[in-house]
Amino acid sequence: ATQRLHALLGAYDPSGELDDEFHARVHPVLGDITSPTLDLSEHDYAALAEITDLTIHGAASTNLFARYKSIEPINVGGTRNIIEFCLKTKQKYLCYVSTYTVMGDKTFDGTLVFRETDLDVGQGFEHMTYQETKFNAEKLVRGAAERGLNWKILRPGQIFGESDTGNYPQGQTNVSGLFYDIFKTIIETGVAIYSDTYFDVTPVDYVSRATAFLALHEPRMSQTYHLTNPHMQTYSETTRKISDLGYPIDIVPQEEYRQMLFARALKANGEE
Repeated sequence: ATQRLHALLGAYDPSGELDDEFHARVHPVLGDITSPTLDLSEHDYAALAEITDLTIHGAASTNLFARYKSIEPINVGGTRNIIEFCLKTKQKYLCYVSTYTVMGDKTFDGTLVFRETDLDVGQGFEHMTYQETKFNAEKLVRGAAERGLNWKILRPGQIFGESDTGNYPQGQTNVSGLFYDIFKTIIETGVAIYSDTYFDVTPVDYVSRATAFLALHEPRMSQTYHLTNPHMQTYSETTRKISDLGYPIDIVPQEEYRQMLFARALKANGEE
């Protein structure tokens, strides 16, 4: 576990400047959030609860294509178990990492403003099982306030690389695929769909710094925070930025792109 965490840190800190701090401050505890006791012994579970002041819960299956029943034990059941753990700590304090896409299919409703105070706005979740699990997990967190849980909910956007360098643990984590693959496909084929849908690109260091600040320095509880890029642009505006970096991109209507797919006219680096 230490090696895996250190490898992830190395993606952002390739020179190893943080190595000493990492080894002095990071102490992995092996467990399983799908277990009611986090797969710890009764003694270890109690000892961990005794020394914990704050729990930041970001563990989840981020598979956007999985069936609900396959990820519910992790994303919903795991959150339930983390809540029970937090309620046994002195501060009863949980920061839950959710997602702004708990708005479900309302994501595509241009007339809706989804506020930090909102949760259930009548959204549906057809073909959006990951988002549905996070929605249900948020309801668990909010509901646990009646039992004394002090909570904050953080809703990141689409997390991409570090803002200065673009560094990201590509290939070292299973949460990088979809959105990087979109950019990779655009660059390699030289073709992109025209879309005026807003496309969020949120730097990972912004999310991590905001999480640390809100968890440690913001005194108010029972608050939700949207950690998205305030300078959100449309998908096509983002595509044009790729083109501005020197990659020739032909932006075409969606129907034309679909026809190119069926005609096998899209080629990666000149090859099918």
